[in-house]
Amino acid sequence: MFEFQWDQVGDRELEESWTDAAEHFSELQDLVDSGVCSFDAPIRADIVARDLAGLVEVTGRVSTSVVMGCSRCLEDYRLEIDVPFRLTFSRGLDQVTDVADMAEEEDEGVELDAEALGLVAVSGDVVALRGLIAEQVVLELPARSLCSESCKGLCPHCGRNMNHEACECSEPVFDTRFAELAKLKIDDKSGE
Repeated sequence: MFEFQWDQVGDRELEESWTDAAEHFSELQDLVDSGVCSFDAPIRADIVARDLAGLVEVTGRVSTSVVMGCSRCLEDYRLEIDVPFRLTFSRGLDQVTDVADMAEEEDEGVELDAEALGLVAVSGDVVALRGLIAEQVVLELPARSLCSESCKGLCPHCGRNMNHEACECSEPVFDTRFAELAKLKIDDKSGE
């Protein structure tokens, strides 16, 4: 599941669909264990793999549903993930080395590797997508989790959720040690 044999991709396209629980992806389970989010739907991946001049190009979609806590109001909300992706795989490093050798002949000092070419190196006969699918999900998670852009958050004094009810707390009292200085009037005699 979430993998295929390199030789399955030939003259025709290979189409696959997989579904598995988030707990079976170590990267996603780490997020759950650390309290970042939880998953209330399985991870689904639909892919199409095709031969691309000796490389394998995989296009597809990853979808799931994630429950996260809002960083302003602390309420849980659901985030639907449905993201397209495209990955190109190179079997072994020999093909990449050939391209790197050509580049070095044209421009001394240029060294290319699979990553620099935007390729994912595959060693052996199996193209494993499980880790890459989990990576697509992680990339879609927001750095700052908000239930909505208009979330009002919690009152810093009483802790009420300002999205549900108005707060009657007065404005905070700030440090007043220098408040008397604001009342001073200074004569500006610099113009004399």
